[in-house]
Amino acid sequence: FEILTIQLKEFEKFYELAVAHYQPTLTVIHGVGTGKLREEIHAILNTKREVKSFINQYTAAYGYGATEIYLKY
Repeated sequence: FEILTIQLKEFEKFYELAVAHYQPTLTVIHGVGTGKLREEIHAILNTKREVKSFINQYTAAYGYGATEIYLKY
């Protein structure tokens, strides 16, 4: 639980930086594992008004261990 909390705080920090700098996209590397971190991040993204969409698809660089977030302003 403590590790997950730390990881989610880091995610929030970098998400807020991306929004503050009007980045069009943000890639979050969460790894594959059991999927708990991915699920938590996706749940948070569903509540954010700046998120246009997000996708967790296979990429050569990260496999299924990263989510690409598309932002709108």
